[in-house]
Amino acid sequence: MSPRDKVSAAQIRYAITRRQYRQARRLWEGYAAQLRAAIEDRTITAAQMEEAGELARWGRLVALCARAHLQQRYRAIEVASVYARRTVRTGGVRAVF
Repeated sequence: MSPRDKVSAAQIRYAITRRQYRQARRLWEGYAAQLRAAIEDRTITAAQMEEAGELARWGRLVALCARAHLQQRYRAIEVASVYARRTVRTGGVRAVF
């Protein structure tokens, strides 16, 4: 991997904040390969390990928040569908039971 191909934590964060999840996953895989190589070469630094840990914690938090927002939207759709099923047209007047 050339220095030009190196993946940074900032690139991953940017892709995630832009909701470019496929790109973020591809970047994560490259980042993980870089970390693995540094570990195998015994050249990894404490700062690199800390950065990777912080990135993983941040990514987890963002994923949990995104999931919570999607669950909230899903519940709103479920509630709306219940009301839609209960609404009946009666003589041009909408009645909700």
